[in-house]
Amino acid sequence: MNKNLLTHLGVGIGAAAIGAGVTAGLALGGQFGPPDSCVAALDAADEFIVLNTEFGGHFITLAEISSDAVQAAVAWDSAALDANTADIEDLAAEVTALSDRAGAVNYDGPAAECRGGA
Repeated sequence: MNKNLLTHLGVGIGAAAIGAGVTAGLALGGQFGPPDSCVAALDAADEFIVLNTEFGGHFITLAEISSDAVQAAVAWDSAALDANTADIEDLAAEVTALSDRAGAVNYDGPAAECRGGA
């Protein structure tokens, strides 16, 4: 077979492969990365990591406030106990807000779709 013919066939096959890839990409909405559902699941998982860190910080703060409250109770320091109570109420409001944020994160649907289960 002629070398030029093979070269032309090779270029033609390569162009056809590129064309098929572009056509497939356009059929997929022009997307060549991971599916949107997988990106959404990863974004949700990232948000859960952030929320987990924030929850952890609040629980450390709660332990510190609780320790202070025990010391205030032993000392019969009602002003300190009132301050600890106010701090715990503020912290409870912050934890409730974090819980609401966590409840709004949509992980299950995108994760199932990403895995092909939806």
